[in-house]
Amino acid sequence: MRKKAAFFSIFVFFLLNIPSVAVSAAETKSAVGRPLEPVVLNPRTIEEKDSLSVLIVSGVVKSISDPRSESRDVRRTARATFRISEVFKGAVASDTIYVDFLISRNPARPPLVDFRSGEKCILFLKNTASPDGFEPITPTAGKESLSNDVLDVLRKKNASANKAARGLKLELSLSKGAGPGDIVIEVKLNNKTAGDVPAYSDLGKAVEIYVKNENGTNLPSDLEARGGGEVIMLKPGGFIGFELNIPEHFRLDQPGRYTVGARIALPGQSSGAARTPVLTSNEISFTVSAAPAKK
Repeated sequence: MRKKAAFFSIFVFFLLNIPSVAVSAAETKSAVGRPLEPVVLNPRTIEEKDSLSVLIVSGVVKSISDPRSESRDVRRTARATFRISEVFKGAVASDTIYVDFLISRNPARPPLVDFRSGEKCILFLKNTASPDGFEPITPTAGKESLSNDVLDVLRKKNASANKAARGLKLELSLSKGAGPGDIVIEVKLNNKTAGDVPAYSDLGKAVEIYVKNENGTNLPSDLEARGGGEVIMLKPGGFIGFELNIPEHFRLDQPGRYTVGARIALPGQSSGAARTPVLTSNEISFTVSAAPAKK
């Protein structure tokens, strides 16, 4: 018994004198002496979810694609098609995005983020390896119900990010000097504020143009927003602009009424996944009585 007591005393003494390996977040350093970023494994607050997100949007789930529904895997990836109604953080080139999420055959704790067709919600998303998709910030966090309280918080946070966009107008108009078979639009970014505003020097490469038919379907196009070159300061009352001939870039195969609009992701306030204000233009309509001749 005495031997056991002596051994126990020595063991406790040994444990108490082992150097502690637990350090506070403030003391944590990387190999080069740079403080490591804190990792939120289970984000609960809006602020924590915001910090992990590259894109925050509200809208409605249009459909669910589950191509591996017959798979025997415990977990599989499905895809939700999501129609955006409001952007709170980040920038997207379309009002429709694809969100990949996990489905499990076994109950998960906490529950995995899931989607239902027709569901209205707010999404906190990060990029995926797929160039056309996003995913929830974690498998168990990244979706909130569409409540006024959450919307108010996100709009207040977004208000400071959109400060640069206030007074900026992205305006479309039909050119009156277009030739036969041409449908030329003028695109202008006008600074109607009292101060300088950051903008891209090459507006034509920064703006996304879309054309919808009478059914609201976006037409395919060979145009692609590729960034707008260097950032310039647009003076009060100043503008930059360009013209675009719609039939040269969109297939207007059927007679009918079409609608054209534009969006631009303005220069952000900081790098990476910073808040980037998205400016949307007015929409204008035109009628095609016969399919324009190919040039």
